[in-house]
Amino acid sequence: MKTLLVDDEKILRVTVGDSLTDAGHIVSLAEDGKVAISMLDSDFFDCVITDLNMPFVSGEEVLSNAISKDVEVVVITGVGSVASAVSAMRLGAFDYIEKPFEIDELLLILSKIEKVKKLKDEVKRLRLALDREKGFSRVIGDSKGIVQALEIAKKASGVEAGILIEGESGTGKEVIAKAIYEESDRCDKAFVVISCGVLSESLLESELFGHEKGAFTGAENRRRGRFEMADGGIVFLDDIDDMPFSTQVKLLRVLQEGTVERVGSTESINVDIRVIAATKVDLKKMVDDGKFREDLYYRLDVIKIILPPLRDRIEDIPILAANFIAKHGKGVDYKISEQAMIALKNNLWQGNIRELENAILRAIMLCGDNKELSVAHLLPSLDVSKGKINQRGDKLRLSLKAVVDDAEKVTISAALEETNGNKTEAAKLLGVSRKHLWTKMVRLGM
Repeated sequence: MKTLLVDDEKILRVTVGDSLTDAGHIVSLAEDGKVAISMLDSDFFDCVITDLNMPFVSGEEVLSNAISKDVEVVVITGVGSVASAVSAMRLGAFDYIEKPFEIDELLLILSKIEKVKKLKDEVKRLRLALDREKGFSRVIGDSKGIVQALEIAKKASGVEAGILIEGESGTGKEVIAKAIYEESDRCDKAFVVISCGVLSESLLESELFGHEKGAFTGAENRRRGRFEMADGGIVFLDDIDDMPFSTQVKLLRVLQEGTVERVGSTESINVDIRVIAATKVDLKKMVDDGKFREDLYYRLDVIKIILPPLRDRIEDIPILAANFIAKHGKGVDYKISEQAMIALKNNLWQGNIRELENAILRAIMLCGDNKELSVAHLLPSLDVSKGKINQRGDKLRLSLKAVVDDAEKVTISAALEETNGNKTEAAKLLGVSRKHLWTKMVRLGM
């Protein structure tokens, strides 16, 4: 800990300074308050240990100056100067120590200060993380595609029109939806998320609209649906391209009339909701192919936000990677090697931002005490010696299918590891249905 020791007694200054240095502290010495304040103005210190009674400038002035810079202070008082110590504590001193004192007493106080500083630093980090992850500030990147998407999303947050977010799995569709919600007038109500690709048709309808007791086998009690729960707020329908036709009809009625009917009931229930839908495919093409209702499409696609895949915004990879290191690094300042950064920028990223985050998380687990993340840590399926690192360049020596298979294996493995092998949860994390995940795992020999 970087400490400034202030005392006009040279013997105390030198002996205590040497003892603190021997204990591992970085110690600077000041012979009076005037010198101490000058040093505080020009340098950073974790702690100040200061005598109260000094010529020129008092210890109380040093104390006030240090506290204004958020530096912890321990005051040294003379024998019987309890009143001075109490006064210093009221001014904000961390603790006091009375002359003469044992060095172990002072080291114990410094140890307490170190613990307090660590707690304060952690609180600051968490506050910064919360601020960073609120609203549109959580959307990271300054590439052209993401900037355009953000401009539309910010405007969309202030209106009540339908929103359709289009982008591949892992591009951050839910992040954008949550940001719109947090910046909207509905932010004090519920934000309800449901993935249309995870549930079967019957379960999806029950989740969305609720059901009456006895409506179907297993319906032992009446249950409110997600639309009722979200009354006054926003419902985010992820993977709406997987929504069955029959459910599309019922959703259209909700959007047109603002009412829902529970499964097994004919009673209409009024709901005030805003729907944000997301699709991983071109929904207009599905309409043209007769696979999605045209009337519902135009209800949803009032405002369209298109999120580019990560391979089309590689200039954002360094800042995204740094953000994930801050998120998962537990305070350790991991660095990415130059070769590894080249590999990250050249990777195809079929899983997009979600895959990149999983790669960073995996690398932190694999690197041990090494604070530099290498290609082997970040993309273990790449074999640099065989040219796999040049996935985007003209030195590519693997088929596209092989590269995609490698990337999918790594991403699925990371998802399963994060969910302790729970395939349903892993599928949700990956933004696909459980059936789709299982089929993919079988094909990849997993």
